[in-house]
Amino acid sequence: YDEAIKDLEQLRSANEQHTLPVKEFHTRLTNIFKNYYGRSANREMKSKTTNEILTQLKTHELRAETQAQMSEALRTGDAVKYAKYHSTYTENEAAINYLKATVEELEKMLTKKP
Repeated sequence: YDEAIKDLEQLRSANEQHTLPVKEFHTRLTNIFKNYYGRSANREMKSKTTNEILTQLKTHELRAETQAQMSEALRTGDAVKYAKYHSTYTENEAAINYLKATVEELEKMLTKKP
């Protein structure tokens, strides 16, 4: 969890400074989530597609808004990486915020003591 939050803040800083190409930004963003979720949920995520990740997330009782935001962030990343879409600074910031909110919500669920 701590590593994911730290990595997201570093990515936010790079976005604010416009030091990363947009494709690399979205690749890193997706990898941060895959690393966090894979470790936290004890699942192999590195080779998973966006649809597979979103399907896995549905197994948790995330708020509908969180799931929708995560879907938007991952699908924007796919559009950037595969369809040559150029996301804006604002879209990138929203994606970071959505991913951070998802990580925080998942962390509460996955570390809840019985």
